[in-house]
Amino acid sequence: MRYCTLESCDKTLFQKGFCRSHYMKNWRYGSPYGGDTPHHLSATELMTYYGWTVTKLECWEFNGPKNGGGYGRVTLNGARAIASRVAYELWVGPIPESLLIRHKCDNPPCINPEHLETGTIKSNSEDMVERGRSTYGEHHPGSFLTENDVVDIRSEYAKGVCTENMLAEVFGVVRQTVNSVVNYRTWSYLREQALENVS
Repeated sequence: MRYCTLESCDKTLFQKGFCRSHYMKNWRYGSPYGGDTPHHLSATELMTYYGWTVTKLECWEFNGPKNGGGYGRVTLNGARAIASRVAYELWVGPIPESLLIRHKCDNPPCINPEHLETGTIKSNSEDMVERGRSTYGEHHPGSFLTENDVVDIRSEYAKGVCTENMLAEVFGVVRQTVNSVVNYRTWSYLREQALENVS
């Protein structure tokens, strides 16, 4: 029988050299020891504690735990925080209320203050589309519909001939998907495009 490769662990091997517990911590936090950071450290001490790796493009890639999106994650004053926000406040200044931190380098783990800037949710979304990082609509890996499908579904439903269940069967999706489409809870950007084409 094989065991976890960590010296302090005697649990059965699960995957990639770790037991199930350490594997999940490694998957979730980027470290088999977990994502908890020392609670007594100040912001400056936290950055020093974890450190960063400088890349050829001068990104400072945070060496500590990361969230699912690849952004550095720390615990500061008992609360979880994103490392790039901590870095900005530490080396640039306070972040105005309701603004977020945007990466000019498009590199989530980067904490180089010269690569960080404040912005709104809207400006961040526009950046995603402009830089090809957006995965909405038919480009989303989980999408079962195309833009043409959505236009057809809305058109047929608006005629009052087809029910949501009928359309769901025709397009191979569940009724809730059709309901979200016809009520513009999803694919709402197609409504904006349609309005622009009419005007």
